[in-house]
Amino acid sequence: MGEPSLMALALMGRIETNIERGELALARRDLERCAQLVERAGDDFNQVDLARLRGLAALREGDFVTAYAEGEAARRQADRAESILQKAEAAALVARALRGMGNLRAAEAARTGALGLFQELGADNLAERFERIWREE
Repeated sequence: MGEPSLMALALMGRIETNIERGELALARRDLERCAQLVERAGDDFNQVDLARLRGLAALREGDFVTAYAEGEAARRQADRAESILQKAEAAALVARALRGMGNLRAAEAARTGALGLFQELGADNLAERFERIWREE
């Protein structure tokens, strides 16, 4: 893993924290910088996380269509990268976006799929976190 990839990874942690805190202007600024680093790194895993973070920011802003599109992009990239964890996180984002758009049947199917992937990984803490967020939204 090269320097741009490591820098992007570190920046992604800060971006996710800013999104969770509702500091979207900071998150958006860092997303732009992160996109440049990910492009330089040419790293599939960082591409997945970048799309997921863009989707989370859009979700937080109430832009469910963009959140859905970014979630689907992240899910496709996670398939190519063969990362079950990233696929689960992307599926969770897609489920939340679908619910925000009012497509409850598809949202429930995506939610079930995300939970199944988290369980396949034995990532009970991530499944519980997703369920908590799902209940609170």
